[in-house]
Amino acid sequence: MNFWEKLSEKLMDLGNMAIAGVLFGNLVAFQKNEIAYGWIFVGLVFSAILYTVAFFIARRQQ
Repeated sequence: MNFWEKLSEKLMDLGNMAIAGVLFGNLVAFQKNEIAYGWIFVGLVFSAILYTVAFFIARRQQ
């Protein structure tokens, strides 16, 4: 595996962690009868950016 493939995988892992963090944070917020809409938006945008960058890096290598 070269550097770009490893970087692409790490970015996708970060995107997965961002989505998991949003889900876990809202699970905690639901316990308090609140919904963290701002954090949902931030997490989804952040993961979408990471996935997009990882996609273009992987595509560049082919």
